[in-house]
Amino acid sequence: MTQQLYPAGTLVGVGATDEVWSSLHREVQRRPNGLAYSPQTVYDPLPDGTNRFAAVAHSEGLIIGFLMQFPRDGVSADSAKRSIGELLPSDVQIRFDHVFAKCEIVGLQSATIGREFSKPKIGDPEGLLLLTLSSLNVGGGDRLEPAHVTEANLTLGHVGDDKAQC
Repeated sequence: MTQQLYPAGTLVGVGATDEVWSSLHREVQRRPNGLAYSPQTVYDPLPDGTNRFAAVAHSEGLIIGFLMQFPRDGVSADSAKRSIGELLPSDVQIRFDHVFAKCEIVGLQSATIGREFSKPKIGDPEGLLLLTLSSLNVGGGDRLEPAHVTEANLTLGHVGDDKAQC
């Protein structure tokens, strides 16, 4: 049995406080587009040395998005979605899921995230999130390979994202 570090319902991914995030991840380098973190206790490091979280966006003391990397040979799109789902509140709903030649875009919505992100400086009271799956450098191309997803980018969403393309 694993020990629970936080009370049930504590957000540990998008919507997590900086304090909770930092207690679960070790900062390994700063980048202009966010921070790169190497997973610690709760999250397994990647065998190839890749930082699991290549960019983490912070605003108003909360995690508002991140780029999650998978091993260089990738994972299935379903596995990538499950990995992201483990970092989201249980009330998240899929609003749309579009597969394109270069990526898959999934629109998500969560009332819990909406409550956390309703602060004026964040401004997402609807709790909209946009997940983009891609297969960078798999087979040397820029086409989505659903069996070999290498990145999942989770960002704040917007009304009209269902029309987004890669």
